[in-house]
This record gives sequence, structure tokens and C-alpha cells, in this order.
Amino acid sequence: MKSKQYDRQKLLDEVWATPVTHLAGRYGLSDAGLKKLCSRLQIPTPPRGYWAKLAAGKKVPAKPDLPAYAGATQHLLIPAKPVSTSTYSARDEMDLRLAAVIDRENDPANKVIVPVRLNNPHPLVKLSQNALVEAPLDHRRQPAISGRLVHIRVSKPMQARALRIANTLLKTLEKRGYEMSLDDNGVGLVFHGLKYRFEFYESCHRVEYHPTEAAKRHRKSERNFYAPPWSFLPSGKLILQTLGGYGPKVMDGKRTRIVGACGSDNLFQ
Repeated sequence: MKSKQYDRQKLLDEVWATPVTHLAGRYGLSDAGLKKLCSRLQIPTPPRGYWAKLAAGKKVPAKPDLPAYAGATQHLLIPAKPVSTSTYSARDEMDLRLAAVIDRENDPANKVIVPVRLNNPHPLVKLSQNALVEAPLDHRRQPAISGRLVHIRVSKPMQARALRIANTLLKTLEKRGYEMSLDDNGVGLVFHGLKYRFEFYESCHRVEYHPTEAAKRHRKSERNFYAPPWSFLPSGKLILQTLGGYGPKVMDGKRTRIVGACGSDNLFQ
């Protein structure tokens, strides 16, 4: 059976009409895979920032004419293995909106900087900062604030960093025009009708409890003294999580981290 070839003109029209994030599923490829396919087929694709500018009503480059193909013939052939389009059809409209957001945030012009110091804090951040002064301790013996504030559950050395990032995040979301929510469950971002409440959390290492000399003396004087089986040591790793930790999250890791540990830096890297 004769192999079919890609329709270069059709693909050119598609990549200039639909973000690759939304289009890739039609071809059974990842975003990067579709871009590589266009490169092999010598099909020009929209430049970085194209979809964000288009969504903002700004001037964007016109779709170019299809150039003559001068590559290897085998690159034109469609692989015989059939591809599934079920993933694509299930994603549909939301991906179009997400693609515009992702493209905008990847634009270097929209880089978000975390200041070295907490300057002119957002009202909610200021209230949260004040609440942390006498914050109750959670089960890990770490300061934790909740209610109508930015929820922060980190050790004292981590608080300044969490507040700086929270301040940058809130101000950036408001500048981007996103709807924010505030109730007894904390601060949330409303994104296309979905509410994502977020909090700052520091993971801890669980270690065997070893009582101090003062705790030992207290245990001898109190009949109902309770000694916990574990102690929790702060890890120094910050997590920005949503939906109580069961939703999307970003965290410090070996290769990636939420920046702001020292100096000014991009919000996420």
C-alpha cells in the first residue's frame, strides 16, 4: 500500500490558526514533536509570544506563504502507525485558553521578579505577616496561619521568603487581571470558573523524638505527661500548593525551585 504524505499547506494553515498545544493531539504528537515535524517539513511556525499578542489585540505577523520543499522525501511520509485523537477531542476549548496563558508567561517580557525585600506589601500579605508573629503551631510544631489570610505553614526562617513570594504572586495575578477570591478557606485564584485556593507549606523530616533535659524533668513531675513518638525537622524546602495539597503544586527540588531564597530572581525557574 502506498504511503500517504503530509499536506504541508494544510499543516501551515493549522499551525497559524491554532496553538500547537491544542493542535499536537491531532497528529499524535507532543507540542515539541509537532514543532520538530514542522521544522522537518520546512513549515514556518508563529514566533514566541504570537498567541498572547493576538489575544491582547496587538499586531502580529501575517501567515507566510508556503515555501517550496527542499528536504528529504522520507520526511513527507506519514508514519503507518495510526494515532489516537481521543485525547485531543476531550481537551478542546480549555487548551486554547491555556495555550494563550502559557505562551504569555513564557514571553521574556512578562518575567516576574521576586524583590530582595518585602516592599509595600499587599494588604492580605501585611495581615498575614502580622498574624505570623503569634501564629499557633500545627501538629508538626510549625507556625501556621489560616482563615481569611494567605495560608502559610512554614518554619520561622522560611517566613520572610514565603511572604515575599506571596506578595509578588498576589500582585502579579491582580495585574494580569485574574479574579481573586477570599473566604474562611483562604485566598484563591478563579481561573476560567475554577477556584484554586493556594497556600505556602514547608515539608518536614520526621525523626524519632528525643526529649530535652527540661522535658525529662517535666515528665517526672507530671503523671499525665505525653511524649510524642516523633519530632519534625523543617526541610528548608518550600511548596506552593493548591487545594490543600491535592491540586497542582510547585516546590523546591534538586533541579527546580521556587526562587526568592536570596536576592531578586524570576518567580519560578
